[in-house]
Amino acid sequence: MKEYINFEIKLMYRSKRIKQVFVTAVYFILFFYLELFTGSKFFVDYFIGKIIYIPLIIALPGITLAQYFFGIESNFICKLMTIPVSHNAILIRKYYLYCLMSFCVFILLIPSLFFGIKMIELISSFMMAIGPFLFLGFVTSLFNTEKYDLNAGIFVNWQGNSIKQYLIMLILFAFVFVVLYSLTFLFSEKEILLCMAIFGLIFIASCKIWILHIAEYYDKSIQNNIENIL
Repeated sequence: MKEYINFEIKLMYRSKRIKQVFVTAVYFILFFYLELFTGSKFFVDYFIGKIIYIPLIIALPGITLAQYFFGIESNFICKLMTIPVSHNAILIRKYYLYCLMSFCVFILLIPSLFFGIKMIELISSFMMAIGPFLFLGFVTSLFNTEKYDLNAGIFVNWQGNSIKQYLIMLILFAFVFVVLYSLTFLFSEKEILLCMAIFGLIFIASCKIWILHIAEYYDKSIQNNIENIL
């Protein structure tokens, strides 16, 4: 398993497409601070904006990389077949790796405390990011089963992108937004943040369960994809 994780990390250094994920993440972090510094808080001026926007920033690298799962395995299928490990084990390690990435983003957002962001907001956002948001990223990856060139840039390049995948992701995130927005009429801000933290912990604690179901889907479909590639 260590060999596979090392292989995965090497891809992050070598693949243009994956590098772009981190460039995008840095852009949104800088944009977040630009809003705070200038006082033009379009996304974070209201509580509902913060509890959606901050978790998205924290979860962005993991959510995006999760979409590339099938494409990565398709491109490096020969390497994958030399490693006797199940998709379940791979996805669990990926989840841990993406949680680590989210933690790094969380650390980078700590200086925002000096601009009025509260620690409880950051902690609750982090729990939502590595809980429900990464869950949505993994689930929507099921709808992207095409091989694509990882060394190609992503600008004006729709190779490997699934409209169905993005529509489902948009619907799911819209549902999360509606639920959180509805809670603002029923509970105080502290109560909502506490609910977010608890909700996130539920998904984190049950990660092996929902990852197992996702892995079972890949176990059934990966063979068809291999046959198409070969």
